[in-house]
Amino acid sequence: MPKGHVAMLYGLLDFLIDPDAIVLWLTPAQAMLYGEAAGLVRWISAAADPVLGRPACAALCAATVRGHATLSLGFTSMRTFTEITGDRLLVAVPASRLEQLADDLQRTLAANTVMRRACEERKRQFGGARTSV
Repeated sequence: MPKGHVAMLYGLLDFLIDPDAIVLWLTPAQAMLYGEAAGLVRWISAAADPVLGRPACAALCAATVRGHATLSLGFTSMRTFTEITGDRLLVAVPASRLEQLADDLQRTLAANTVMRRACEERKRQFGGARTSV
């Protein structure tokens, strides 16, 4: 960590001290919206930063040092000690980017709402879901 931390202190967002990073636990569907809002989901090229695996706490350092949100799939130690279930991913957001990410998420959610409605209408035009084997 840039400030030479010797330990990490976890707490709720309205904690006693100002955070360096914020931890979010997201479902895969939420992670997709987050990735879109954070600029990680692109049509032409891959994201600049890979998705992290272990150690999951490296996402906190990466987010703080790089100055943008970082996604981690998490791994055994993280899940054992935090008791976070396997249906969640870890996202670390630098405190300095929290407001911008919130604004970006609002725009992403609005765009996805419009897209979902268009997809549902298109699905109705074709008589509902169809599968082929």
